[in-house]
Amino acid sequence: MRSQSSIVSMAFLFSIVFALALPAQETEHPENGEAQATDEAADHSEATEQQEHGAEHLGLRNEIVFFIGVTDEPGHPTEFTWGLEYIYEFAHRWGIGGFIDHAGGSLRNVVVGVPIAYNPGGRWLVMAAPGIEYHNGRGDSVDDHETDGHGETDENEKHFLFRVGAGYSIAIAEHYSMAPTVYLDFVKGEKVWVYGLNFAYKF
Repeated sequence: MRSQSSIVSMAFLFSIVFALALPAQETEHPENGEAQATDEAADHSEATEQQEHGAEHLGLRNEIVFFIGVTDEPGHPTEFTWGLEYIYEFAHRWGIGGFIDHAGGSLRNVVVGVPIAYNPGGRWLVMAAPGIEYHNGRGDSVDDHETDGHGETDENEKHFLFRVGAGYSIAIAEHYSMAPTVYLDFVKGEKVWVYGLNFAYKF
């Protein structure tokens, strides 16, 4: 049941992304239009580009992001997750910063990392980040299938992590945007999915 719920949730997010991507395509200019119509179309195209890359045109290089979503880790229920991220745009289309995520419930994980973000064009965003996962253990016994039947306790642990992700940015107000986002964490030899919404403020 958990796996089916996760698949449905991911399919829903991807459907949002691709549905929003369709109207973002620019219409072609008429080949034999009047000069005034051509100028208006060019102005509209420029305005669209400025809207998509408004932060760059305004010289806004700093971005604070609040994430809300869920974490789907093998062997655990899908748990609520929130996070904070800071990105500094150090070059055209490129940014670097830091993030912290917290997954509650049975996971009790805190993830910190250093993301490198890239805008391949339009509203799409991709990122990659090395990081560390801190697991807050409870000290009580865990299931035998997770410990090979040795009766080990759930202790505090720390693991190296590598995260990749992608999102689609949607402007909601001046300086503000939101982005349906999916992350994939490689940690402890497992693949952990994290997906939800990023709410960003640029300044």
